[in-house]
Amino acid sequence: MVFGAAAAIAGFGSLLPRRALPFVNDEYAYLLQADTFAHGRLSLPPPPLFEFFEAPHVLVTPRYMAKYLPGNAFAIAPFAALGAPWLWPLLAFGGCAALVFVAARQFGAAWPLAVFGAAAFTLSSRNLLFFPTFLSHCTSTLAGLGALVLATRRRYLAATACIGLVLLTRPYTALACALALGAVLLTRREPLRAWLAAGAPLAASVLLLFGFNAATTGSWRTTGWQLYAGQYSPGDGPGFGAVSPPARRPAHLASMLEQYDRDRGRYTPAALPRHALFRLDQLLDYFPLRALAVLALLGLLAAAEPAVAFAAVWVLALFALNLTFWAEAPQYHGDEYAPLVLLAVAGPHVAFRGAPRPAMLLGVLVGLQLAFYGFFWSFSALPAIALLALLVTLVVARRRAPELLRWAAVAVAIAACVQMPYRVAEVGAARSSYDAIRSRYADLLASLRPNHALLFVSGTPAQMLELPLTNPGLGVRDPEPIVAVDLGPRDADLIKQYPDRRALRLDVGAWTVRALAPPMNVLHNP
Repeated sequence: MVFGAAAAIAGFGSLLPRRALPFVNDEYAYLLQADTFAHGRLSLPPPPLFEFFEAPHVLVTPRYMAKYLPGNAFAIAPFAALGAPWLWPLLAFGGCAALVFVAARQFGAAWPLAVFGAAAFTLSSRNLLFFPTFLSHCTSTLAGLGALVLATRRRYLAATACIGLVLLTRPYTALACALALGAVLLTRREPLRAWLAAGAPLAASVLLLFGFNAATTGSWRTTGWQLYAGQYSPGDGPGFGAVSPPARRPAHLASMLEQYDRDRGRYTPAALPRHALFRLDQLLDYFPLRALAVLALLGLLAAAEPAVAFAAVWVLALFALNLTFWAEAPQYHGDEYAPLVLLAVAGPHVAFRGAPRPAMLLGVLVGLQLAFYGFFWSFSALPAIALLALLVTLVVARRRAPELLRWAAVAVAIAACVQMPYRVAEVGAARSSYDAIRSRYADLLASLRPNHALLFVSGTPAQMLELPLTNPGLGVRDPEPIVAVDLGPRDADLIKQYPDRRALRLDVGAWTVRALAPPMNVLHNP
């Protein structure tokens, strides 16, 4: 019921105007993958003259496809078929808030504390920025929280089915959740048959992954990520120290791939403590108030509770596993924040267990938040203001309508997910300096659809990395227009492959579109 309420409230976000522009190039690859799945295919045929179609995180041989595992794109695919792929991250965001509330109640937290947990999840500015996007964290965290709630209720078969979905989405998170489930089974001293039953869905997910690999990369042992790394960026994976770059790299991807090489070269075992502290600092920035980390540490005292044990193993194991990989962007901690919030709820639950008015603790936390922030009308203060309003509501109306108020409080906490006007996960202003270019580019593609165009894109390496160079439906249906990388005189070779299309060249810097045939007149210059 709580999950259904969250989905309904979050679904209200569909009434808001939004364009759902991605903010990192990974999202374009996920959208390509979701569109491919939505049309009943696992991958697309390799394009002619593949070097014109190389894009970040996209394979062009042996198949045209995103490099990522299929779980997140499968979740987005039904919504992509409806023309609203952004709806899945929105629903997942609301669903996670609801499951945080449910999990907190399962280990005995008073409902105001459970509401506080849902609010801490939804009102985190960093979580709002990275979580409800087309990145895979929304799918893996939702499935991980589902596994936590189901395991607490001894529904181990369903719990491992959720972990199986995580495995098809983010393997490190799946391994952390599997270890967490094992900790629950151990603390409960479950018999061997419970372990065997729990392992069946996970084994099925492994077989599904092998089958997906075989159907797309041609080898059941090779994922798209591994194949892309071998072709373009050997260092883009677990490990330490420098690696040898491949013999060939596309010019428009070189800056990104060379940065991977530099980051991997600097990531050594000797530097690991410094990197670990930096990542811990990034993780704590997810909290609306960093002092909540103290409550999370206190929550470890409640580890005898299955839900708390699951959350503790999840966040600790995942943080350790991520240390084997050099990537240090803040979004990589997205899967760790939900279990960390549960630990922060478990802390006051342990300290104030049996207290007649746990709402008093919320008052203390709100007071600390307001004391730490001197700018009360910025986004940073919104969590404090929202919690303060919620606290007043609880104190005034708790005795008159406790059941109705409880659901209303949960709704208020979850409703934060609809405070994202215009595009998914936008917080106040543009998230990237390239947002304006992406929006202009989307308008240009829409205007070119009637022209049956073949659009060659030319720009700086930074601009090329920020524009979607992907082609959903390439080779199996008629995409409008086809987008290709401008390779100068070689463009004529690709034009011959598409004689029925109008060849155009976009100069991103000047923002002009010209025909690639005499006369070279400007067709579009808004």
